Amino acid sequence: ADVRFAFVAPTTLKRDAVVDVDVTLDQRPNALIVPRRAVLREDDVTYVMLAGDDNLAHRRVVQVGFSTRNEIQILSGVVAGERVVTSGLDQIVDGAAILIER
Repeated sequence: ADVRFAFVAPTTLKRDAVVDVDVTLDQRPNALIVPRRAVLREDDVTYVMLAGDDNLAHRRVVQVGFSTRNEIQILSGVVAGERVVTSGLDQIVDGAAILIER
């Protein structure tokens, strides 16, 4: 989207300069969020992999809400305190043995 800014003080920014802008449209206090890289999609199913207390990976279907460039809100499917796998996701499947770092 095109956006025009008016500065109240002089700036060294050149006219028509390309800039990155984050616009906050809504705030969700106490929202459960996970890194975007942890959320996977297969066909019409959105899921994350959890690290279980049994040292196994568990696929959990989730419903997602708002997202930013780096994070996604989880509306259902995961509760606070559960451990979401954030790396090596291309190498694990549901039920795979995993090493949990504590």
